[in-house]
Amino acid sequence: MAKPYGMLVEGFNYSGVSEEKFNHWYDKETIPARKRVKGFLNIQRWVSAEELSSMPGLGAAAPKLSIVTYELSGLDVLGSKDYRKTLAPLATPQRKEMLEKCPVMCHFEAEQTLPGRQQGSAKAKGMMMFVMNVSPNVDTEFNAWFDDEHIPALAKVPGVLNARRFRMPLGTHRYLVLYHLADPAVQATQAWKDGGASPWTDRMKTFFLAPECKPIRYVLRRYGK
Repeated sequence: MAKPYGMLVEGFNYSGVSEEKFNHWYDKETIPARKRVKGFLNIQRWVSAEELSSMPGLGAAAPKLSIVTYELSGLDVLGSKDYRKTLAPLATPQRKEMLEKCPVMCHFEAEQTLPGRQQGSAKAKGMMMFVMNVSPNVDTEFNAWFDDEHIPALAKVPGVLNARRFRMPLGTHRYLVLYHLADPAVQATQAWKDGGASPWTDRMKTFFLAPECKPIRYVLRRYGK
C-alpha cells in the first residue's frame, strides 16, 4: 500500500515588519530552498481572513498572519538529508531578523489519514484549518465521528474542494483538518452549518472545544489571490 502524504504547516505573525519585507524573505529565500528538496510536492501560502470566521475567538488575534502549507510525498521527507541541508543555509541575516521580529504562530508536522494521498486543490481561494486534541477516553469515538460522519458531510457542501484529516505524531496537538474552499466565506454559509450539524457533532464539540484541549481554528484566504 502506498504511504500517506505528509504535511508541514508553518505560521508567522509578521506584524513586526513590513508586509513587503516579510513576503520578500519568504518568497525569495524560504520557499525556493524547500522547492529543491525531493518530496516537497506542493506549496501554498495563505493569509488571515479571520473577519469571515463563523467561530471567532478560536483563530489568531494577529491581523498579519501568514500560513504556509507544504504537501509532502511522506512525513519522512522532513527527516531526509536533503531537507536538513536546507536548514543551515537559511540562517542568513534576513532569516535571523524575521525570526526575531515575526513570532511563530504554529509549526505542525502531520501525516494524512483521510483520504490518505490527496493534494489540496490549486483552485482554492480559501482554507479553513482546525487543529485539535481530545482526551484518550473518547479518541476512538472522536475518530469514528470525524471519519464516518463529519468529513463526508462537509465534503458535500457547495464550495468545499477538499476535506482532509491528518494525525501529528509529535507536538502540542494531535489532529489537523484542512478544508480547501472556493472562497473563505464558505465555512460561514448556512449549507456549511447544516452539513456539520448533528447530535453526534454536538456531543463531540464538548470534548474537542474544551479549553484544555487548546483548539485552534484559522480561516484563511489564498495569498496573492
